[in-house]
Amino acid sequence: MEARSSIFFATAPLGARTLAPRERPVWTPANAAFQIELRAPGEIAADLDAWQALAARALEPAPFAELEMLLPALQHLSEGRQAALLLVWQQAGHGRLLRGLFPVVVPRLPIAPGEVRLWRPPGFPLAPALLDRDQPGPVLEAVFAFCAARGARCSS
Repeated sequence: MEARSSIFFATAPLGARTLAPRERPVWTPANAAFQIELRAPGEIAADLDAWQALAARALEPAPFAELEMLLPALQHLSEGRQAALLLVWQQAGHGRLLRGLFPVVVPRLPIAPGEVRLWRPPGFPLAPALLDRDQPGPVLEAVFAFCAARGARCSS
């Protein structure tokens, strides 16, 4: 079965077109100790193991930030579709190590600075976030520097 055919459109079978994975922009603070990414919840599939490893070595136990609890909330709750995952990575030998994971709501208009805030699903007692117990201070500094570089406030 043909998807479309004419002189204006290429003829291709349905399902034959695949989108190339897009490169996610990575922000690096001035000290270059970390890399920060913003990802949609649907784009985290390749790094689920890193998420689980971070949960195992988190500063505090955070059951609401565990993969099995937070990812379905982000994907299926209507409020979660507005949220993104702010990931803090650090180069470690052969690869990258996830040092922080924060579900955030980022201002939609990049022209006007707005507030970056942690996303808290309805029914959750607190905002779910994971922070590596080995470097909590530097990871938070990198997150605040990222928000400040975007021109956003980080009051909540």
